[in-house]
Formats: sequence, C-alpha cells, structure tokens
Amino acid sequence: MEARMNRYAHAIFCDDIRHEDGGKLTLVGVYRNQMLLQAVPVILPRLCAVVDVVTPLARPFRKLVLEVTLGDLQIARAEIASDELERLQATGLRPVDPAERDPRFTFSANFVFSPLRIERTGMLGVRVDIGEEELRANALRVVATTDPALPMASSLRH
Repeated sequence: MEARMNRYAHAIFCDDIRHEDGGKLTLVGVYRNQMLLQAVPVILPRLCAVVDVVTPLARPFRKLVLEVTLGDLQIARAEIASDELERLQATGLRPVDPAERDPRFTFSANFVFSPLRIERTGMLGVRVDIGEEELRANALRVVATTDPALPMASSLRH
C-alpha cells in the first residue's frame, strides 16, 4: 500500500530575508528552536518568518488563512482570497515530471515585522486554517534571561 502525503506547514524565523537573482532567498540570522532576549519587553528592529504550506496535488486548498502568534496574541494574519487561491493552484498544480511520485503544491509567504515589540516570553508560532483542518508550523520559543553570560538574540546586536 502506498503512503499518502499529508498536508503540512513549516516556518523558519530569521532576522532578514534577502531576495537574490534567479528567485533565490537568502535567510540571515536563522533561529533554531529559541530566541534569547536579555529582557522583555523589547523592541526588535526586525524579525521575519518564511512560511511554506504544502498539499498534495490531488487535495487542493479550499481556504488558506495564515496567522502568526506570540502565545495567545495574534501579531499577523493573511487570508488568501478564494479566487486568488484558485488561480495560484491552477497555475502551480503541474508536476515538473509527470512520473513524480508525490506531486504537490507549495504556497509560500514571507512575513516581515519591522519593528516588532515583544511584551512577554512565549511561543512564536504559525497556524494555518485550510477549512477542514488547522495546520501548525514549528514554533520559536522566546526566552528572556538576565544572565549576561548568555548570548542575546542576534537581532539585538545590530
């Protein structure tokens, strides 16, 4: 029996997103699983999130609403209009290779917060409402410390 690819969302949090020639992105200051801050509240000059939402070609999205949250606080929301979503999927739902085993459609969104005021520690995450289910991307733990031996978030060193 062949396994069916599931839908999923993935997020990368970083200090900057640079658009390069040839459609490439350079992500600067990528955070792994946590961001260390000296104290909160703090104002970060810039924080970015690169979010990919993936679905098999056979299961196109009917709805797509992305929400970036810090704890229970919504800090960004993007809803793709249904006609735009249909257009994107109609042009993007073509496998590069007809023999591709699990052809899929990937929707990508870049969020740039400049500046970003962080009032409290918590989990910085991404939720994606696709209608019949909610997807959650990986999250970034935001931690405050008063220990001067610990490194600060790279955003604060600029």
